[in-house]
Amino acid sequence: EAYLLIMFGGRRHIRGGVQNNLPYLLLFVLPRMRQMVTWCLSAPVAIRILFVACCAVHAYVLTQHVDHGKVCFKAAAIYNNPKAEFFRIYTSAFTHGGLLDEHIVPNMMALIQFGPLLELSFGTLPTLFLVALLVHLVAAVEFGVAYAAAKYFKYLAFFNECSVGFSGVLFAMMVLHAKVLAKRGPQEQQSHSILGISGISPSLYP
Repeated sequence: EAYLLIMFGGRRHIRGGVQNNLPYLLLFVLPRMRQMVTWCLSAPVAIRILFVACCAVHAYVLTQHVDHGKVCFKAAAIYNNPKAEFFRIYTSAFTHGGLLDEHIVPNMMALIQFGPLLELSFGTLPTLFLVALLVHLVAAVEFGVAYAAAKYFKYLAFFNECSVGFSGVLFAMMVLHAKVLAKRGPQEQQSHSILGISGISPSLYP
């Protein structure tokens, strides 16, 4: 759907070092850590695999001081050397910026909020296949936008941008989650929530 274009805007663009936001960490992240762990332990298999994968990659990047520039999605790098730089499609999806700030924690909260219903509806293996498909689709959309902007509008910022994060996949999962809820009747539509913080009707989703 055209809504998939929204995925392009959800990734973290890296322009410098690690970004920390102490007030956000204290007010939003830490009070919800216990809730997030509880949600994760009760999540089905595929969602737990994705959760652990993102957290493990993030921990490795932090502890090993990995340069985001070497693993991020960068259209220019893939265009200039597709065989050698193709790996960026996968590493960028599971890499997040910052420490425990406004990137990985909200992403993981979104995953364990929206993911279980999809896995229970589609099955474990189909959900993993769907995520793999979305990872490629997000990369294709991002590359296409960056390439078109560079070629037809001479705008090179997107083409040379360095982006990371699971947000693109999550935006697509949110849309699918809303579609599944929409088929379950008005009662479940009304109980739909965002990150357990506020409610919204699936009809208002993009």
